[in-house]
Amino acid sequence: MLVTLQEAKEYLKLDPSSTLEDGMLQLFIQTAQEEMEMLHGRKFEFNEVSGGAVVPHEEVLSGPGDTQLFLKHYPVYRVLEVARISPDGTAEVIPPSNYQLDPQRGVLYGQWFQGVQNYRVKYEGGYVTPDRQPPSGLEYEPEPLPNHLKMECLEKVAYLYENRQGKR
Repeated sequence: MLVTLQEAKEYLKLDPSSTLEDGMLQLFIQTAQEEMEMLHGRKFEFNEVSGGAVVPHEEVLSGPGDTQLFLKHYPVYRVLEVARISPDGTAEVIPPSNYQLDPQRGVLYGQWFQGVQNYRVKYEGGYVTPDRQPPSGLEYEPEPLPNHLKMECLEKVAYLYENRQGKR
């Protein structure tokens, strides 16, 4: 989640000890995040962590036939593998010397042949959020969710809360 239940309650000036509306607020937080991801055309959260290790994002993308391939979880901290997938399903790993990364925009620059789901990218990226904390010992420092995105989420939660049906 991009914001915590406590942050939403504080923003809405609700009693933090009351649990009466917690379920509804959690739904509003999730709905606001989904709406933001759809509006921005990207994901925000850092990779999942399992057993103390980062689980890479894996995207299968369609080649655009030009020089830019766009990833959904940025900023990107590390590209683990880029592979071209042939029509028979075999994957050919593309050496890192054949592409460049713009980590802040999540763009891989290279020669990306046009096709449908013909590239697979494994990477680590996204923002640290309250429920997506990175493990210790990484060779990079993941960025926290920027304040403007947190505020956008809280504003959407407030809108949903103030315009809910059946309010008292």
